[in-house]
Amino acid sequence: MIFKLCNRTEGDIDATAGQYMIGVINGLAATEYSPGIYGTRNVCLHGEKLGMKYSFVSNMSYGWSGNLGYKMPDNWAFDQFIEYPIGGTPIDQGASSGKDKGHNHFEISTLPTINAKDALDSVASSDIFQGKLTLDKSVVIIDEPYLKFTISAAAKFKKEGNGPSFNVKNGKYVSDDGSTSLKDFLTKEFHLPSVGADLVVDQFGKYSLSSEYTAGNMSFKLSSSSDGIIKISATYNVQKAKQKTLSEELSMTMEVVVNPLTFVNEKVSGLGETALEFAKQILEGVAVGIAVVIIVGITTVSAPADAIGLAAAFIFTLITKSITG
Repeated sequence: MIFKLCNRTEGDIDATAGQYMIGVINGLAATEYSPGIYGTRNVCLHGEKLGMKYSFVSNMSYGWSGNLGYKMPDNWAFDQFIEYPIGGTPIDQGASSGKDKGHNHFEISTLPTINAKDALDSVASSDIFQGKLTLDKSVVIIDEPYLKFTISAAAKFKKEGNGPSFNVKNGKYVSDDGSTSLKDFLTKEFHLPSVGADLVVDQFGKYSLSSEYTAGNMSFKLSSSSDGIIKISATYNVQKAKQKTLSEELSMTMEVVVNPLTFVNEKVSGLGETALEFAKQILEGVAVGIAVVIIVGITTVSAPADAIGLAAAFIFTLITKSITG
């Protein structure tokens, strides 16, 4: 499927067109369709970076700023480079890279759909939320001096931070452009040791925000303050629930605010002095580990204390295995 954005200036691409492209990519991720973009070289380069599979480059418009000084995107499938009349009718001439082979057979199919409210109810009805989770409302689930967990839902797609989004399908996480593994992202952005990153990825595969959600994508954002508080936000854009494609947009944003050092000292027992000193060196990684277990495991528990215990057990394993390699 090709979406036309033509000539956009750099600032306009980031402010509006880029957000539109993210919505298109997210909306098609759970279907059999692949997204493509029609526009200038610059527009197509942005689309390629965000996850558009193919580009149809409007190269013949030399006066467009988006074609001046920009290279062709690597994913270009068609190149529209000249127009000439035949019998008074303007005809575009284009080149094909061969990346998009096209189709010679079509079948009409009807996909079962589900609306945002019904998709949300499959999570909201879990023991931990007790029906309190509704659209456009934030709910605090854990509120301790060292850890706070808040969740909200909205009838629109969102993206956290400037990093990649990870497409989620049947427990597998792959970046939207295919260039970054979840493990690499965790080690580079959140400074987790390699062994610790493997453990976190395993948690993602073991649990899910809801077993009813079989396709979507997730993005992350981390921020820290001088007093040792670390905040991790994760947004899950739901594309498929109960084996049905959503007919509306639905996102769930989860925020974990944690003092990882206080959490380790108060909730993780059995660590020796060496382990505690090591934990101080990877506080961001510890915070991410806590957040991941809370986020993906929250619907498997019935009380906040159980979620905290689950996180504490995981952090003990993460720290000890990271030390031993």
